[in-house]
Amino acid sequence: AMMMLQIFLCLIGAIFSAAWFEDHKNSWYLHPALKGHAAREAVLRFFSWFIVLAQFVPISLIVSSEITKRLQQFLLESDNDLRDPRKGPL
Repeated sequence: AMMMLQIFLCLIGAIFSAAWFEDHKNSWYLHPALKGHAAREAVLRFFSWFIVLAQFVPISLIVSSEITKRLQQFLLESDNDLRDPRKGPL
């Protein structure tokens, strides 16, 4: 699911990048090598966004694992059946 979201965001980024580039194609500050074939530019823009968003999946996995860890910690601490009557609470 995360990979599909990343691909979707890359497509959106590539489309908006192409629209911006089309509006600014005669600007003096753009490199002349960027003015190429449309299909080539679309592929380059897609993979440029793919590299930019490459950290999206690992960061979300870290966040979801931390949330899961905290939830399991809470459930274990609040379960009275896991407490030892001789030693008392954790």
